[in-house]
Amino acid sequence: MKRKNKTLIFLMATLATFSVTAQNDVVIDGTIDSIEWQGAQIFDDFKLSYPNTGDKPKYPTTTYLKTDDKGIYIAFKNFQPERSRKYSGHDHRTSADFIPI
Repeated sequence: MKRKNKTLIFLMATLATFSVTAQNDVVIDGTIDSIEWQGAQIFDDFKLSYPNTGDKPKYPTTTYLKTDDKGIYIAFKNFQPERSRKYSGHDHRTSADFIPI
């Protein structure tokens, strides 16, 4: 099975398991602290996959997930200091700030 299909199946299974119905309209405004994200399912126990050590990352990421009749809402809060952002050999395939869904 191609990687995109595996990713889609994983995303759909995750949404079915962990989705939280949005009580307020989610506004795409770059702010996660607003009331519309209260009650979202939170994912913050990420592990390193490159290199695949399974260790906790140096800088944490928090992901918020909500759904409603209009769609699926996913927000990411990345806690990486500006000065620490450096490109590595792994970054040549994608932007360091790009999150594919």
